[in-house]
Amino acid sequence: MKKFNWDSPPKYSGPKGNRRAILELSERCSGLSAMVTANNPAIAKRLSNIGATLGIRGATANRRSFLLANILAVYEDLRGLRSALSGGGNPLEADEYIKQLEADVKVLETFLERGVTTSPMAANINRHVRKFIAKKSAVESIVRLTEKSLADAERNLHRAQLAVAQTEREKQRKQRKIANLKSFVKNRAYAVEALTSISDRLNELADTAKLSPGLSKRINGLIKLKALADFYDKPMRAQQEREKLYLHLKYINGNEGDIVADIEKLDTYLNDAVADETNATDMQQSVVTTAQQDTDFILGTYVVPAPKSKKLFNGGH
Repeated sequence: MKKFNWDSPPKYSGPKGNRRAILELSERCSGLSAMVTANNPAIAKRLSNIGATLGIRGATANRRSFLLANILAVYEDLRGLRSALSGGGNPLEADEYIKQLEADVKVLETFLERGVTTSPMAANINRHVRKFIAKKSAVESIVRLTEKSLADAERNLHRAQLAVAQTEREKQRKQRKIANLKSFVKNRAYAVEALTSISDRLNELADTAKLSPGLSKRINGLIKLKALADFYDKPMRAQQEREKLYLHLKYINGNEGDIVADIEKLDTYLNDAVADETNATDMQQSVVTTAQQDTDFILGTYVVPAPKSKKLFNGGH
């Protein structure tokens, strides 16, 4: 079987669309089961059973049944379950997802057995809706990776603060490392908050977008995944993209009244960022002057922290 992208729904087209999509869902269940075997054997076993059931159904799937809506429902259950399990999160949340997954698989089996050719669940599911589901899933993946990056940076900062410096050179190096990590943690925390807010807005719009291909197409055009996650090559562009997308989604979601306040906040934060950048430059110059005895070492290792960005988002709203 060909490799597939976890963040995209199974392809559903051609005479063997049912067979191919169901077998792909079976493969996803098996992979997720293997991932949680050690930490959550109960859910791993249930996933393994679901995967085996889907494998049997996929091998014997007929061409008549129209299962696109069922395929997408099972896919979203698996994606939500993966998010709950990989976040190390709430056992109750994971249990709810696995129950919903079992129910949706049962419905899919019934559609297959009865050979339903016109599904009441699939009135408006077209390529724009499928693309919206894929982009929404990709944004949630970016959120998870950014949260992991933030957690790693916080651990590194904690270790750096606890490290013992013996010589003056080691003390200066420790000071620079802590300053850089603090700047990284602060900027990454703002990114996590912004991306979480975007994910919340997409979840609020999801039900409507799945029934409206026009809305799905509009949101798809707003979500620029590459720019959204480009933290290292063009960090300021990534920050601007997050802020722009958040404001667009907030407007679409009917929160026009808060838009003016958010724009005023953004203007204030951008103005303050200029002053912060000046202060950061003064601090960096002070460090370089203090460590002038070892200029080669400093120029070889010192990394100028990025200008501080200010907090636009508050609790996902």
